[in-house]
Amino acid sequence: MPCRTKAGKTRRRFPDPLMDHMKHLAPLAGAIDSHCHLAFTAARGVPVNDILTRCFGTGMSAVLDIAVTADDIAERLKLTHGFPHVVHSVGVHPAEAARADAAGVSTILRDAAATCPSVVAIGETGLDWYRGRRNAAAQYALFEAQLQLACELDLPLIIHNRDAADDILALLRTSLPPRGGIMHCYSAHPDYVAEFVDLGFALSFAGNLTFPRAEETRQAAVAVPQEWLLVETDSPFLAPVPARGRPNHPGYIGHTYRALAALRRQPLDELTRHVAQNFARLFPSAPLAPARFDAG
Repeated sequence: MPCRTKAGKTRRRFPDPLMDHMKHLAPLAGAIDSHCHLAFTAARGVPVNDILTRCFGTGMSAVLDIAVTADDIAERLKLTHGFPHVVHSVGVHPAEAARADAAGVSTILRDAAATCPSVVAIGETGLDWYRGRRNAAAQYALFEAQLQLACELDLPLIIHNRDAADDILALLRTSLPPRGGIMHCYSAHPDYVAEFVDLGFALSFAGNLTFPRAEETRQAAVAVPQEWLLVETDSPFLAPVPARGRPNHPGYIGHTYRALAALRRQPLDELTRHVAQNFARLFPSAPLAPARFDAG
């Protein structure tokens, strides 16, 4: 938008990138973002440091930053340095299966988990049949390697599932991590809710819960027992309404919490408190910020 200088000349005023990403900001006291990709979020131009400062300054409890490749932990630790309530996973996403050697990945992840105190989980891993079963053998090998590693290291497993619920359940029943884990960005049919919960997996819901066509996801969110419910952004993806179409970030988490509370007909502060308890049970070593809960 143009503005006038003292000399009467027109100077173009460029939008402030920080203010642009602060639009629709909805941090929530006591909230936990149980799944985000902060390095990807920064790569989309989001000022992650400023967003986290604002979130924790308004009482957010914790953020779980999720791995995509075996060697991304150093970059992610550098990005979140100075934020003690950000914890991390190590793992390899199924989209990387064609480029990853399962045996080599296990060694890298094992070493990273042993040397980084903030690592609290393995993943995200899983199976993705959204575009068919391409690289199926490689995806299975990578998932099984990380499943075994979660069992070996006694860490929760973060699972990515797209159109592969039956195959994931079959693998979990043959080798179940003792600490369970999270079905992230839950999008499977509501009929699967009880099966994953029975295996010790919490179900986490993201901004797509607010999308008009996500009726099955909303039905699943209502069906989840309270003690197995989590909330996430999956940033920079799946920004909730009213920020849909923008790069997502943890500052938008409040929109999803409020939508979930309305769906479940539950007071917001009560929902936020239970989600925090569920996260603390899954990740007892994660340092949560002092609890403050927003009843608004």
